[in-house]
Amino acid sequence: MNVLTTAQVPMQMRKCNQATLLKLLPWISAKITGGTPLPPELVTIIWEYASAGTMTREEAEGHRLRLMEDRKVGSRAGQWNTYSLCEH
Repeated sequence: MNVLTTAQVPMQMRKCNQATLLKLLPWISAKITGGTPLPPELVTIIWEYASAGTMTREEAEGHRLRLMEDRKVGSRAGQWNTYSLCEH
């Protein structure tokens, strides 16, 4: 079984995906149709559909911070140790 590495998986950052998609869609359309690119309005609609339900970087960082706080155990009733189960 082959395990994918970061060299084989494209970046998952929204701003990179948006720029790539907005440039590639008209080009792919022109290749498929023999020269007719997609109208810019349709490219925008496709991007909005493709990005629906995704998080911005700020939203993802907020979720990460809340998860880290949930996984943190502090001192309770005489315990002096603090444990953090965050991923970084």
